[in-house]
Amino acid sequence: MNIHRNARTTPHSRAEIARRVILEGQAPGAVAVAFGVCVKAVGKWVTRFKAGGLEALADRSSRPHRLHKSTPQAVRESVIDLRSLRRPGCEIARETGVSVSTVSRILRTARLSRATRNTAKTSAANISSAWLFVASSGTPAADYTSAT
Repeated sequence: MNIHRNARTTPHSRAEIARRVILEGQAPGAVAVAFGVCVKAVGKWVTRFKAGGLEALADRSSRPHRLHKSTPQAVRESVIDLRSLRRPGCEIARETGVSVSTVSRILRTARLSRATRNTAKTSAANISSAWLFVASSGTPAADYTSAT
């Protein structure tokens, strides 16, 4: 777990907050002042400790569990179709009316986030025919590659 430098509490201090309120019977307001947090935070940590023990005092992810409004399938398909026409993400976003980050997410999911050059792909046949050309011209391959 990474604790950022501005964090008011750590799992250790949260356990101490809960201990002082539950075991020592200190007032939540006094504990809040002692730890530099609000009374609501003290109540939250005490409630979590009562519900789940020390494990409940660990940091939680802030990522949502699910997306409430997903991108419609028609929009996803049009984004993928426009990418097949080799359009950049910002242009796809303008044409479809969704944000650039949404276009990026759709393309990343479809494994199309990086535009590849189909014309630049060389097959084994292309490579061997290039070597035959170099060999038949009498030019050494090293000279041929350094000249281009």
